[in-house]
Amino acid sequence: MRLLLVEDNEEDAELLLRELRRASFYPEWSRVDTEEDFLKALHKGPDIILCDYSMPRFSGLRALKLLRESGLEIPFILISGAVGEDVAVEAMRDGATDYLLKDRIARVGAAVSRALTLTQLRAERNRAEEELRAKVEMLNHANLEREQLIDRLKRTLSEKTVLLKEVHHRVKNNMAVIAALLGMQSKHLDNDQARMALAESKQRVLSMASIHEHLYATERLDRVNFGEYVKQLANDLFASYSTASELVSFGVEAEAIELPVDRAIPCGLILNELISNALKYAFADGRTGTIKVCFGRLESGGLSLSCRDDGIGLPENLEWKSPHSLGFKIISILTKQIDGNLMLDRSEPGTRFELTFPEG
Repeated sequence: MRLLLVEDNEEDAELLLRELRRASFYPEWSRVDTEEDFLKALHKGPDIILCDYSMPRFSGLRALKLLRESGLEIPFILISGAVGEDVAVEAMRDGATDYLLKDRIARVGAAVSRALTLTQLRAERNRAEEELRAKVEMLNHANLEREQLIDRLKRTLSEKTVLLKEVHHRVKNNMAVIAALLGMQSKHLDNDQARMALAESKQRVLSMASIHEHLYATERLDRVNFGEYVKQLANDLFASYSTASELVSFGVEAEAIELPVDRAIPCGLILNELISNALKYAFADGRTGTIKVCFGRLESGGLSLSCRDDGIGLPENLEWKSPHSLGFKIISILTKQIDGNLMLDRSEPGTRFELTFPEG
């Protein structure tokens, strides 16, 4: 601690220093008793000032005024043999941190400790206020620039977020048109196999369109709440296979986990193929049963997306890892695209596929 003593009496100064040492303060100190020396000492940056109220060539109130005019935030404690209430009030009003009577000089340690603490708190508050003012100024400046940017972009589409939402909205609409065209085309075909192929392609397009629908409906334009998407996709597929839905019950357990678009679209297409295959083939000849879809985090890390049915199961001789069907080819390609791993579980009746992949 750097202490400035404004005191003309050496014995009083030594008394103050002794009391400070008793309070565990061991300051670097200097003593002045004139206005000229006081001003010079101020520029050396003391941490605290202890000032006698009345001296032959200087006064405590004059020292306090000079300190205030300097603009320095240094705690100032006024000390006097007999400070009246009016003088004490005037000193505190003019910026003194505290005042002490010389007959209570033993309290100087506590007064110094309190003054330094208050000064530190005041400095922290001022620093916080300054930072807040700077941030407010930056925010005002940013808001002004943002308003100017919005004004410029109104002649095109709007600022960046609105533009991206519009892109996703248009992509979704275009995919819906493609799906509608595929549906219309299928109605003009006599070949059942070709008609089914178009219907499957239509559903794949709609599963991708649904991703973009989720994107423009939320504030996050680069990520999708895949848990919500899984539920919607499963319900849409279940409704589209009306005959199967009368015989098959459906369950979805999906955590609300966000995926980036480059993960969400492949995962959505894979799930579309798995659910569609289960609805088309697992419950042939009027069989009843259950399909369950699960999505969540693994304890070991990564994510898991599974589709299980208790239907007739896959043929034992089916080489699903080297598939000839378009659906399994799509699944294989997309699994590699997201660095995933697809596993088939035949341990229970029916079929269970589980896709595991890193989160992002």
